[in-house]
Amino acid sequence: MGKSQQVVEESITKSQRKTFLSSQIIYI
Repeated sequence: MGKSQQVVEESITKSQRKTFLSSQIIYI
């Protein structure tokens, strides 16, 4: 379970980065 939880957290951080980058591009 620990491994699967870590993978889920990594995927969440990746999605957050994508949204952050997209928002940054919009602001620019």
